[in-house]
Amino acid sequence: MKKEEVGDLVNWIILNPQLAEKYYPNIVTGLKQRIWKSQPYKTALLIQRVPQLFPDWKSKADEFFGIRKEKIIKEYIELLSIILNDFDSSNEHEIIREAVESVRLELEEQLEFWKKELKYDEINNSIESKLTIDQIALKLYYEGETVTSENSDEIIKKFGLTSGKKLYQQASFFSKRANWKFRLILTPIPGILTPLLNGNMV
Repeated sequence: MKKEEVGDLVNWIILNPQLAEKYYPNIVTGLKQRIWKSQPYKTALLIQRVPQLFPDWKSKADEFFGIRKEKIIKEYIELLSIILNDFDSSNEHEIIREAVESVRLELEEQLEFWKKELKYDEINNSIESKLTIDQIALKLYYEGETVTSENSDEIIKKFGLTSGKKLYQQASFFSKRANWKFRLILTPIPGILTPLLNGNMV
């Protein structure tokens, strides 16, 4: 197997652990044994480097929305929880336990951040799934997202609706400052009405 193929296989195993256990049990077992038999200092070094990954993790999560973003955040939460709980057991080498303690506060802080982010994302998705086309158009205008006749169908699908043409019409309407101010009182949206009224968009 070529080097790039090995990398692809490992990435697939990470993304699909249950399927990997089912169809490639020997490979998965070998990977686990290799990890657990590695020198303690190597594991400790990996653990101490985890806090530095936060900016990259956040950038990756911010690239997505909905189910995909939720899945990524849950993976971060699971990994941080494993480090903080499983690697701190008395069965682990002292070097590894000390490594966990050296970054514990940072990891706990990041774990709390991702839990809040997941909760916020779930609430936000719930709100967005209940918005009307008028509300969606105003929300997109407030967030600075451009809606065109070409991308309107794709955008509206993200909100569980199908009328891209109507979204484009309403987005064009709200793009005129006088119009969105006129319709604001008729199109309240949780989470953005207050900042609008506070003058952030005036």
